[in-house]
Amino acid sequence: FDSYAEALKGCSVDSEELGKWVFNSILEDGYGFADNLLQQMKSPLGDKGLDTVEKLAMNMLDEKLKQPSQEKIKHSFEPYDYTRSILKRILTDIAEIQNDDKKHLKILEMFLGDGSYSYLELAEKLVSIGLKEEAIKRLEEGVSKFSDRRDTRLDEMLSKLYEKQGDIKNAFKQEWIRFKTRQDSYERVKHLARKIGNWEKVHEDIIQELKKTNSRLLIDLYIEDGAINKAISEVRTSCYGWDSELKTARAAENKYTDDSIFFYKRIASMFIDQKNNNSYKEARKVINKIKGLYDKLKDIAGWTEYINQIRKFHKPKKNLIKELGRLQ
Repeated sequence: FDSYAEALKGCSVDSEELGKWVFNSILEDGYGFADNLLQQMKSPLGDKGLDTVEKLAMNMLDEKLKQPSQEKIKHSFEPYDYTRSILKRILTDIAEIQNDDKKHLKILEMFLGDGSYSYLELAEKLVSIGLKEEAIKRLEEGVSKFSDRRDTRLDEMLSKLYEKQGDIKNAFKQEWIRFKTRQDSYERVKHLARKIGNWEKVHEDIIQELKKTNSRLLIDLYIEDGAINKAISEVRTSCYGWDSELKTARAAENKYTDDSIFFYKRIASMFIDQKNNNSYKEARKVINKIKGLYDKLKDIAGWTEYINQIRKFHKPKKNLIKELGRLQ
C-alpha cells in the first residue's frame, strides 16, 4: 500500500475509480492491513476521491439503518456489526483528514445507539476541541442510558471532568460507582475522598466492599495500613491465592514471625507440588527464607523438625533433595 500510494503521486489517476478501490479494500480487509489506507491514499485520492469513498460509505450505512435488527427493536440499541464499525471508521477518518470537527461530531452522533463506548468516543472528541461542558452532558447521557451495561471508562472520564470543574462530590460519586464494579481505582477514590474530607468513612466502606468479593486488594490495603494481623486473619480463613500469602508472609516477618513461617511453608509446598526443576529451585529459595526465620526465633528444633519432614516425605523427588542440599 505504501509503495502503491507513492507510485500514484506521479501518475494521472481516476480519483473516482481509486476511491472505489480504496473503499472496497478497507471493507473487505479482515486483518487490519488496510486500517491506514485512507491516510496513505489521501494525496492521490484528493477531494474528489475522498468524496467518492464518503458517498459509498454513507449509502451502505443508509441501507443498514433501514434494516433494524430484532436485537435493536428489543433492546433499543444496535448489536455489534463489524461492517458498521468499518463504515464508522472510514467516515471518521475522512473527517480527520479534512480537519472537519463538525462532520466528525455528526458522524459520532449517528452511532450513539451502538453502545456505551460510542458515548465515550464522542466525549473524547468533544474534549479534544475544547467542548468539556458538552462532553460532560454526553457522558451523563451515556451513563443514564446504559445504567446496567456500560463501559466503566465513561465513569472514569466523567469523574475526571467533574474534578477539573471543581465538582469533587460528583467526581467521587462517579469514581465510587466504577470502583464497586472494577476495584481498580483505589488510589483515585482515596485521592477524592481526602479532598472531600471523609476518607475514614470511605476507607471502612472500601474494606466492607472488598470483603464481599474476597478481593486481593483487601490484603494490600491491610498491609498498607500496617494492619498485618488483619491481613493474616483474612488470608488464613479465605482463599486469596499464593501471591497474597506471599505478600502477607513478607509483611509479617518481623512482628508476626510464626505466621510468616506458616505462609512460607504453604508457598514452599505449592512449588514442590508442581514437580519440575524450576519449581524445586523456587521451593528451595522459600525454604531458605523459612530457615532464616527459624534462626531469628532461635528455634533450632523447629527448623530441624520441618526440614527433616520435607526430606523424608519427598525422598523420591531426587532433584528436590538435590536442591535442598544447596540450602545456606
